[in-house]
Amino acid sequence: MKINRFAVSLGVVAVAAFLAGRADFSFNSNAIAQDHKHDHDNGHAHDQGAGMSDQMTEMFAKMEEAGQPGKHHKVLDRLVGTWEGTYTVTMMPGMPPMEMEGRAEREWILGGRYLKETVTSSFQGEEFHGLGFLGYNNTTGEYEMIWMDSHSTGIYKESGSYDPTTQTLMTFSHMANPMTGKMSHSSSRVDLSNSNRQRITGMGTGPNGEWYTMFGGDFRRVSE
Repeated sequence: MKINRFAVSLGVVAVAAFLAGRADFSFNSNAIAQDHKHDHDNGHAHDQGAGMSDQMTEMFAKMEEAGQPGKHHKVLDRLVGTWEGTYTVTMMPGMPPMEMEGRAEREWILGGRYLKETVTSSFQGEEFHGLGFLGYNNTTGEYEMIWMDSHSTGIYKESGSYDPTTQTLMTFSHMANPMTGKMSHSSSRVDLSNSNRQRITGMGTGPNGEWYTMFGGDFRRVSE
């Protein structure tokens, strides 16, 4: 796997800054300038250093802001808790849907930054276990989700937005279809208008590229 050296360097800087006191790089430039007012060269060097300090302060302030959960994360509060319900899965267009029962448990982790989802169900007579993480990326302005389960080896990724008018979370993705080996598109729609009931609809493209309903779920809250 190719390592992004800039990302690694930035991560090291961020950790060092955190250990030094959450990146508090405030300097008293007036006092430093007074100490070096008789030395032009040193004064010039100080000016450059102060400029770099200001840039570092601004950079870490932006990182700090981007790392804090906010109002967009609060939208996901309605997903927290234990849910039970039924859902249908249609493997390919024209095939009959398969109906199953499932249970989902969701909780905030890492200081309310990510929502962890654990799903248990059965699929074609076998136990099914799924693990997902959902959050809001303050930098990109999108909701992001990853999903893994016991019936696949791929990590499924989606991103999208929330419509406050319809109270609907819409996410989109493209992935390699394991049945065809070709890339396909998909979307998920989660109705958050009822805090005790969730309706989920998943759409996808078939072999001919046309959209069809792959997934439908109706879940009710069991506990908070």
